[in-house]
Amino acid sequence: MPWKKLVFSCCLTGYFLFATAQNGLSTRFNKADTNAVNALLLQSKVNFGTDLQKAIDYATQAGQISRKINFKKGEALALKNIGIANYYQGNNLEALSNYQKALTIFQSSGDDIGVSNIESNMGAIYMNQGNDTKALEYFLKSLQVAELTGDKLRIITPTINIGAIYSRNDSTLDRALTYYMKALPTAMELNDSDAIGTISLNVGEIYSNLNRDSLAFYYLKKSLSFFGTSENTPASYNAIGKVYMNQKKYNLSLDAHSHAYTIAKKLNSKLDIVYSLKGIGKTYMALKDYTAALDYLSKAEIIAAEIHVPMELMLIDSSIAASYEQVKDFKNAHLYEVKYAAYKDTLYNNEKDKKIAQLQFDFDLQKKEGQISLLTKDNQLSELELKKERFARNSLIIGLIAAFLLAVFIYRNYRNKQKAYTLLQSQKQETDKQKSKAEQALLELKATQSQLIQSEKMASLGELTAGIAHEIQNPLNFVNNFSDVNKELLEELKEEADKGNIDEVKAIANDVIGNEEKINH
Repeated sequence: MPWKKLVFSCCLTGYFLFATAQNGLSTRFNKADTNAVNALLLQSKVNFGTDLQKAIDYATQAGQISRKINFKKGEALALKNIGIANYYQGNNLEALSNYQKALTIFQSSGDDIGVSNIESNMGAIYMNQGNDTKALEYFLKSLQVAELTGDKLRIITPTINIGAIYSRNDSTLDRALTYYMKALPTAMELNDSDAIGTISLNVGEIYSNLNRDSLAFYYLKKSLSFFGTSENTPASYNAIGKVYMNQKKYNLSLDAHSHAYTIAKKLNSKLDIVYSLKGIGKTYMALKDYTAALDYLSKAEIIAAEIHVPMELMLIDSSIAASYEQVKDFKNAHLYEVKYAAYKDTLYNNEKDKKIAQLQFDFDLQKKEGQISLLTKDNQLSELELKKERFARNSLIIGLIAAFLLAVFIYRNYRNKQKAYTLLQSQKQETDKQKSKAEQALLELKATQSQLIQSEKMASLGELTAGIAHEIQNPLNFVNNFSDVNKELLEELKEEADKGNIDEVKAIANDVIGNEEKINH
């Protein structure tokens, strides 16, 4: 299914210290400095949604200035932007080449956030080429580096992309949803429109595949509201077109795919053009207009082969074979069936599934080992604190014993020297002073011990409370999300009930029941 990767959203956030951009920004600068580089990079990013060639031109100028002034971060970001624009144009080899150069610079400069970003982008290219194992390897590496930085945006980016890997297989859709829903609260916390739109799009695609159209439309329309008029909108319209086709609303399906095609054509986004042409072709197949279907599918095949996306070529060839079969052209039907089988054998095999499962297992195991190591350190610190407490307690006991022995000694000495009244009075005063000091020291020790014990209790209570709050927050976020969905669905149910559309009412009611079961679970 056409899925959207969060490989580029907010890709420049945090890098522009002095970036400013205005309409009609001049491409020439009187002074070559970091301000000029940042402004050019920002203009490059702005043009992702309007003119990809301009995006490349601005990034190229930024790279030239960066090399001239030895601004390594600017050079790496320029290479990344060039890679992004080439990716949208379907120039995967050129995109990978620029990504690799950017990755080398980020690694040499110790920029972990940049490394995580580039590794996620590279994984997206391998995924489009059908190499899910290689893609997952890059996504997991990106997530591992991102978690070390603690950067929330960088964490949710590979998390969403890993979900996209699992969404390609019907047997792992639940796992894909788990990754998406894990990323959604963080994206909403960051108020990142691209991230929220991407997650909503991917979740909508999954519900579409599960034939849960009401939920699919809810999330797909939500994705459009967050994407606005960006370069991401064709994917949402194509997904909506697919849902309409499943509902046999073919005219609406053609409108959605055609709208996506118009936007993608303007951007020269070849991958989205392929999705749009394929969607239109499959809709004409449903209308039994196989001549029109073959026309659009053949155009999609040519572009898909040009940008080398085996997954799409497999699906397109399957549809072309079915169309030729319907028009009794069995020779071409057989030819495309063979091509489809060849792609399928390459893309789907048990060995690849095992590798993907092993990569996930190794990642989870490494993460668990890190948690165990941290727990071990915590235990060691706890043991050290216990040793300190035992030492303080033993010191207090020794002090008390010493004070007691001293008091006995003074008392006996006092009894033995009663004969000398003057000397006795002098010794008595000295003894009283020493006793008073010992008692004062004892009181201070007890007070200090009480304060230490109380402090430890409050610290432990704070850690426990924070842990409980964290564990409660995750399921609450999940419940809140599905509660919001149910509210929308119930409003839609009222509208459908007013119209007397009983079948749609039942379908929406089933969706609400399903969501309530998830909340219960």
